[in-house]
Amino acid sequence: MCVELTHLDSVRCYLLACEDTILYQDMKSNYTCGNANRDGKRGWFVGQFVAPELGLRHRHDVEIKWGVHPRGESRPGAWVSYKVATSIVVLIKGEILIRVRDGGEVEDVVLAMEGDYIIMPPIIEHLWEALTDCVVLTVRCPSVADDQRQVDE
Repeated sequence: MCVELTHLDSVRCYLLACEDTILYQDMKSNYTCGNANRDGKRGWFVGQFVAPELGLRHRHDVEIKWGVHPRGESRPGAWVSYKVATSIVVLIKGEILIRVRDGGEVEDVVLAMEGDYIIMPPIIEHLWEALTDCVVLTVRCPSVADDQRQVDE
């Protein structure tokens, strides 16, 4: 449930408190604006897992994550892949290692220059580790509940 906190005439947006997040939503133009760093849960701020009350952030066609990772942080758990979704990881700043496994072949891909990216279709297994403090934008499409698949070593 969303509660209006204030109306900001200068930008025609409403400041709303929704669950444990705050968002700006223009009720006349039907768009949503906010801050990816603040609005995400574990970085994820768009997708089917976002409450429908949050408007356009609740989507089934795409998931978007603003990932802020300190040096040395790595993906918890085992290798992971997706049954349906394709993942796109774009480096905003810093350096990150994406380790991909396609069948038995393992390859290390280092995203080191702002704008470097990797696109991984479904079934490609991966892990990641922040080589420096880094920020990445991850886009996954479509947004499907229970699409993640943990893979044994």
